[in-house]
Amino acid sequence: MKNRFTLLFWVMISCIHLVVNAQTKPHFIGFNAGISIPVGAYQSQNIETGSFTTPGFSFGGDGAWFFTKAFGVGIHLAWHQHPVDVGALGEARVLANPFLSDTYIRSDPYVIKTAMVGVFYQKTIYKQFSITANVLGGLSEARTPYQVHEPEYFMVNVPYEIITESIDRAPSWMIGLGLRYNITPCYALVWENTFFSNPFSFTFKTSNGYRTDNKQIAFLNSSLGIRFNLTKN
Repeated sequence: MKNRFTLLFWVMISCIHLVVNAQTKPHFIGFNAGISIPVGAYQSQNIETGSFTTPGFSFGGDGAWFFTKAFGVGIHLAWHQHPVDVGALGEARVLANPFLSDTYIRSDPYVIKTAMVGVFYQKTIYKQFSITANVLGGLSEARTPYQVHEPEYFMVNVPYEIITESIDRAPSWMIGLGLRYNITPCYALVWENTFFSNPFSFTFKTSNGYRTDNKQIAFLNSSLGIRFNLTKN
């Protein structure tokens, strides 16, 4: 009987210890939205290698479970959109083709979807302020825009051209750094900055067969969001 009471006592102590520790770990779920800025060749206006993208927006959600006060594991889901600078693209096409006098272009944006898991970090730096960071890996999907080109050639009447969209999926990675401010024990505001870079291969059907374009898609996100604390900080 004494052994049973001793075992029950230690089980209760262990449970209390786990509960107290859990209340000091910053488990959360959150949502964010903000600006997404293309960088590198992805935003370049080079007719051969660039994509002529401009800043767009992104939104997403994440959540993490912390196994210590500073480190945890979690998931991050996001959607990113980058419009195409059709004016600059049209000008570049005219300059590259001596027989083309003008062109009118309508274009959808580039769209990138990401689904990743990884390591999350959080450290209090001053009262209600904490620094946050994450290193993530997973799967991403990139879609090129559907475009309609209406060219005007010298002394030649050419109908409009259509470039259909192409989709590629690939393993990818993302890193993030941010600042968190706890408004109440229940929720916090966050300013998050993330960087994404990954190669994709897009296949297009042409009159001469199939063509594959390789693109390095890279962008920076800066967003504001809210995180709901799942335990007391």
